[in-house]
Amino acid sequence: MSRVLSALVIVALTACAAAPSAERTWPAELRAAERWNLAFEVGGVLLEPSVGAQESIGQGQVVARLNPEPFDARLAQAQQAMAAAQTRWIQVTESIDPEQLRVYSPSITTTLDLGPMRVAVLEAEIGVGTAATELRHARWSRAATELVSPRPGRVTRWLVASGEAVTVGQPVVQLQDDSTAEVVARIAPAVAAGLRRGDRAEVLQGDRSYQAIVQDIVVAASKSDAAQVVLGIVERARPSADGIVQVRLPAR
Repeated sequence: MSRVLSALVIVALTACAAAPSAERTWPAELRAAERWNLAFEVGGVLLEPSVGAQESIGQGQVVARLNPEPFDARLAQAQQAMAAAQTRWIQVTESIDPEQLRVYSPSITTTLDLGPMRVAVLEAEIGVGTAATELRHARWSRAATELVSPRPGRVTRWLVASGEAVTVGQPVVQLQDDSTAEVVARIAPAVAAGLRRGDRAEVLQGDRSYQAIVQDIVVAASKSDAAQVVLGIVERARPSADGIVQVRLPAR
């Protein structure tokens, strides 16, 4: 009899060990997989945005502008400085034979003494080069007062209000591409510890299910806080943006 009981216990334990663990389902959020911020490459004061929150934009579309007045003034000064430098160059070199002008160029090595004429030519040439550099930068700065989106998307949030000053590289607006999707679930740390990137999962919405894989796992600093799991849907179909989404993760 004892042998029979022992055999039954062994069979039961073996069956329990072989049985797959139950899958667990967690509430989740559907969001765009491609999200980005835009920032100006120059600092200034933000004007009224040309695109409102939740509006769609196209690639190359101007999203916002900085007050151009300081940049216009700088550009005008640079243009005037360039015109003056060119005039000075003409005044200095108009009486010099073109064949001999090369002797006074900074790029030519010569044994001639640095006489007044050569000094004047060098100063005029350097003045033209300096003015040209400043003019290029002024033109670039003026163009940079327009914030252009590098890709199509939708404005989700403005981070700076019109009339506020922004610095170089400061995020001004958030955008996302609604044609991309990922699912984020907050799960128990113990379950997250058993997951790996590339693990298969399911995204559930109503009576539909979508195949997905684990793309990222963010473990909270505190063991009592939930971990965040990001999943990518691997099929062309995707859940509706206005429906309740759940994630089914296989337990290990």
